[in-house]
Amino acid sequence: MIPNVKFSPTSNMLIKGQHRTVKDSGFGLIKTLVQDGIKRADSEGEFDEVFKITGSKTYDGQDCHVVQITDPTFSFKSYTVKKGEDLLKIGKRNKISSYMIMEKNKGIDDFFDVKAGQKIQIPTSFAPKITFYVSKKTHLPLFTKIEDDKGLFEQYEFFNVKINPKLTWK
Repeated sequence: MIPNVKFSPTSNMLIKGQHRTVKDSGFGLIKTLVQDGIKRADSEGEFDEVFKITGSKTYDGQDCHVVQITDPTFSFKSYTVKKGEDLLKIGKRNKISSYMIMEKNKGIDDFFDVKAGQKIQIPTSFAPKITFYVSKKTHLPLFTKIEDDKGLFEQYEFFNVKINPKLTWK
């Protein structure tokens, strides 16, 4: 008999100990973080308080703007798990980190370790502080640092990024 192994990007085996699935990383995550920051800034009427260019930095040989998104109102709130939800679904629906939810709630050991009706604590936004290095030439983020209420939470680096590279076929 041949064993059947499931390699779904959201399977317990592939996301155990990870902050997010491979599907929820990269430029898609950055887009979500920026869109959520814009929405929050618009609702609070304080765009210049939420988004700031704090300087310049050379990164991967490119001159970059240092851009920060902050949420001074970041906190945790009570949430009741609905039928059919897991931490991945709660995180995606609320544009917050599923891993941060797991980390905040003692006794939750993985992304699927919740039940309908269970009361948990979830963050009010993705993070209190996010820093990007955005290439002045390509306007793409090359570095992302996400800080939670304790310090560094996640960090992403993109090297040798090329826009519309010419593909050759053999």
